[in-house]
Amino acid sequence: MGFMRSLGFRSGMLSVLILLVVLAIWHVATLAPAPVTAPVQQLTAEQLEYAKLMGKDPATLAAPAAAPARSGFPTLGQMGEVVVKNLASPFYDNGPNDKGVGLQLAHSLARVGLGYLLAALVAIPLGFVIGMSPLVYRALDPFIQVLKPISPLAWMPLALYTIKDSSISGIFVIFICSVWPMLINTAFGVASVRREWLNVAKTLEVSPIRKAFEVILPAAAPTILTGMRISMGIALAGDRGRRDAGRRHRHRLLRVERVEQPLAAQRDLRDPGDRHRRDAARPDVCPAAEGGDLCRLNKSARSCRSRG
Repeated sequence: MGFMRSLGFRSGMLSVLILLVVLAIWHVATLAPAPVTAPVQQLTAEQLEYAKLMGKDPATLAAPAAAPARSGFPTLGQMGEVVVKNLASPFYDNGPNDKGVGLQLAHSLARVGLGYLLAALVAIPLGFVIGMSPLVYRALDPFIQVLKPISPLAWMPLALYTIKDSSISGIFVIFICSVWPMLINTAFGVASVRREWLNVAKTLEVSPIRKAFEVILPAAAPTILTGMRISMGIALAGDRGRRDAGRRHRHRLLRVERVEQPLAAQRDLRDPGDRHRRDAARPDVCPAAEGGDLCRLNKSARSCRSRG
């Protein structure tokens, strides 16, 4: 019975109790209220397509004539169903936008790990140099103070425009998220080493490399590890923000495409010559030598043939 009086056991039981209270509040807050009469909601074609893109069943979105007014917050049963469904097949791959939770988790951890490792390789040595040299600190401090407050998501459009690759851009965003806490904490820890220890190392004529590894690094290790822990949380949040920004960008492109296609069709109906001029400007379409008809360029033979 002694283990039941230990601090670890009591803290664990308190954690379980808090979890049960939270789940009970969740269950009570999501209980279905009395049914209310509501008109049937007719969804447009764009709304149906958007619902399919988000993985929702369009049939369940249209409210029936008498349906209970439900909150958008899921119930415990719905959450359990989704968890069981995702864990039943975590590694399926049905295309670039439909992957199992296991594959998504593996890809996210790989991006976060690579970006975090690159940030550590840059921030820790540079932090040592900044902490040990007041000259370098004063030279780099203005750049650090200007770049550090910039939101990580603000780097994403610049990275996509420059790198032209979403995966590498994501790694860059995670890198830029993680580098500042490690850099600042490393520089602060190195600069805060007690001068008595440095004076003893100087008296004993210790080499700079040995002094860095045997005197400065052990003294600054707690501060460095604190910066690395903070950077890990920021890196995970940056990867999540990168995925949300990419999802919103894809949805915006789909909405623009849905708007532009009907407008192009209307222009073609009003002015048939507009379609001919647009096709003539395309690199794979060229006018025929006779009759003014359009013909497509045969890429294999590099010859022009008229449309039938």
